[in-house]
Amino acid sequence: MPTPPSPTVLISGASIAGPALAHRLGHHGFRPTVVELAPALREGGHAVDFRGDTHLTVLRRMGLLDALRRLQTGGSPMTLVDQDDTPLLHLPAAFAGGDIEVLRGDLSRTLYEASLPTTEYVFGDSVTGLTETPDGVDVTFRRSPPRTFDLVIGADGIHSHIRRLAFGPEERHITHLGYYAATWSLPHHPHPDLRPGSVGYNAPGRLAGVGTGHANPARAGAFFLFASPELTYDRHDPDAQKALLEAAFAGLPWRVRELLLDRQAVPEGWGPYGPLPRPRHRPRPAPAPARRHVRPHARHGLDAEAGPEAGRPEKPPAAGRPGPDALTALTIGAPRSTSRR
Repeated sequence: MPTPPSPTVLISGASIAGPALAHRLGHHGFRPTVVELAPALREGGHAVDFRGDTHLTVLRRMGLLDALRRLQTGGSPMTLVDQDDTPLLHLPAAFAGGDIEVLRGDLSRTLYEASLPTTEYVFGDSVTGLTETPDGVDVTFRRSPPRTFDLVIGADGIHSHIRRLAFGPEERHITHLGYYAATWSLPHHPHPDLRPGSVGYNAPGRLAGVGTGHANPARAGAFFLFASPELTYDRHDPDAQKALLEAAFAGLPWRVRELLLDRQAVPEGWGPYGPLPRPRHRPRPAPAPARRHVRPHARHGLDAEAGPEAGRPEKPPAAGRPGPDALTALTIGAPRSTSRR
């Protein structure tokens, strides 16, 4: 009796969750394909901390522990200051970095390289249509010819295109809980007099931070967080994003104005920040083969989903992390269920 072909899986998104899932699916005999809108792996982003036996056991079983240990930053001290740069709170590097801390770009590349032997990657493309049939899921792409897969998974973030195609507008599945975040790199650090590590200034409803790199002090990144009702803007318009950010931080002292002026042309990250919608199966009008369905999946599967109250971050962004790694436990967004009970 001939051996049945390995199930094919399409994963949308090549950040963290996509390559991690492809790595494990390939290990268990699936044939994953990852499609990514960007022309190559995205660099930059915040750092990721791994803490405790559970995290380290998962990394060990995935065969990634030694590689990530070689890439770890070692952590960096964190300091909250007042408008005159007087320290109000200091956290040592040992507390901030966990057992292993790596930059998000390094983690993404490690997962990508580990998955390559069993995974096909398609960069510079995106899914435009999904149609479920008795033979699988027919998928159309912006650039590539149509293909059929046994399973389609969205690992493409809070504004998941796959979720929108499968379940409808994201407004049905996302609840805004009042915060926006923006991050960007500072290739020419404007404040060489800052103390080592990460420094943040906090005012009610607003947090501005800058962190220098542990391995490369010349590398720096900014992270801004502010409270706001839900905003209507074009997520693909960087000028609109900059205008919202400048309006939100107008008049704030410390080094805020200088950091805003020094930012690059396009922020590396921007948008509502918090836990992503939980994966749900789409209800079916009739039974179908279990392995042929569309299912959304959180893009940043390693980020925490719960923590201190909104508006009370535990720590400012740490060194070398232009994204909100220090606030991954801050609950700012909440999902609505996409399933019927």
